[in-house]
Amino acid sequence: MMTGVLIAAAALATAQVAHAVNRDYCLFLGDASQLPWDEAPEWQRTSAVNGVEFHVANPDADASASHESWMAEKVKAGWVYGETKDPERKTHPCIVAFADLPKEQQLKDVLFRAVVHAAYPQFETAIADADPENVNDDLHARLVDAEGSADDAQAEIDDLKAKVATLEKDLASSKAKVAKLSEGEKTAKPRKVGPVKTRLSIDELKAAIDGADKVEILFGDGKTESGPAPILVEGDAWRDHALGLMLTEPVTLHGPAQGAAPYHVAGAALMLDGKQVAWSQRPDPLTVGAGQKFGLSYDIFF
Repeated sequence: MMTGVLIAAAALATAQVAHAVNRDYCLFLGDASQLPWDEAPEWQRTSAVNGVEFHVANPDADASASHESWMAEKVKAGWVYGETKDPERKTHPCIVAFADLPKEQQLKDVLFRAVVHAAYPQFETAIADADPENVNDDLHARLVDAEGSADDAQAEIDDLKAKVATLEKDLASSKAKVAKLSEGEKTAKPRKVGPVKTRLSIDELKAAIDGADKVEILFGDGKTESGPAPILVEGDAWRDHALGLMLTEPVTLHGPAQGAAPYHVAGAALMLDGKQVAWSQRPDPLTVGAGQKFGLSYDIFF
């Protein structure tokens, strides 16, 4: 039986191989920014190990699920979308939905999953069969051999690239609905919205959304509706998250007209057929003035 220590050793060994393959792929694309495993920052190595453990625990998870798991980990750690990757500012251009990633970035998740499913069982068997006193030496020898197989890794990359077109079709057909946000109409009188007494579970919210004819998101100051027009939500725009049911589509808040008073946003209300069922409290309330614009991505959780 594999102990916790030996399972962790198999995950670490697999993460090193996956990192090496990803680094080779990045070099193939002309990106030389990825450092060897021993020189990579701790957060990057930890992220690779977490990715391996995700696929071991969820063997049927596809590349898009791998990306969502990685993105959820990043968001929880304080990272946000940015046009460039900047560990200091915690910005990353890949903090977007999997379908919105460039194909070469999607392929990284495909490769990572393939490496985990190919390498982890081999390390698991080798470690289980090895003399515990010689585990480190045995792993080291296997790692040297695996990382030295650059030609095999490149052949796998070329083979998987040829399958990207098929993957795109599979992903497209798997979507029951396309997520869509649009601007709704304001009521004559601002509606009362704010924290609710009873919080619904993720499953209860999804069931309620599926049964609603009209799904809206209203922004408010914690007591009444304020700011822009309501957002109408259609299609599969939701994902399960540790913080609750997450809106996956980005929202842009525009400031009032010149000369008008600024408005305050303390959170967002989920409205189903005109009735509030949930509230998403912002940790950092916003004050939006004339001419200002705020983009909200992956930070509305009910």
